Amino acid sequence: MKRAVLMIGMLACLPMLVLASCNRLLERQRIFTVEEIAGTWQADYSRYGVPDMSQLGKPMRGVETVILEPNGTFRQSFSGNGNELTHGAWTLEDGDTLHLRGAKIYIYGLEFAEALARGEARAIAIDCHGKNAEINGSELILCVKPDRNAPGGVVLQHLEAGDPDAPRIVTFYRRITP
Repeated sequence: MKRAVLMIGMLACLPMLVLASCNRLLERQRIFTVEEIAGTWQADYSRYGVPDMSQLGKPMRGVETVILEPNGTFRQSFSGNGNELTHGAWTLEDGDTLHLRGAKIYIYGLEFAEALARGEARAIAIDCHGKNAEINGSELILCVKPDRNAPGGVVLQHLEAGDPDAPRIVTFYRRITP
């Protein structure tokens, strides 16, 4: 009798264990719209301690601003050493991955951003869905995430940077103008 009860208990736990392990797979992905992400976004690098690869040992400093127009164009600036300015076209893939073609990738430092843009450098990062992605300088990829504490309830995040065991994630917040 005890053996039968134990067996029934184990069989009842098995489906629950499978469901618990698949919970992340069952979560519904939030789909964002152009209207939700169009606007002015800023990331202040001094908040994150991301290492500047061109100045080893020193953290990245400056503010990156990305203006996403509803018509699919963007402007990007970085205030650190001077004021860099780029522009191009953006697209939203799968409702949560933002591609800015022609944008510079400042998260690794100004010199590294230039080397990436010239095609002289490459990096590997984790994409918005947890897979390895090659960063080759042709576009900036940002993950669109819900954040109920952020203005508008949405943030944009760089792909993970720095030490793979303790990565830094630089976050862009919507700039609200009065």
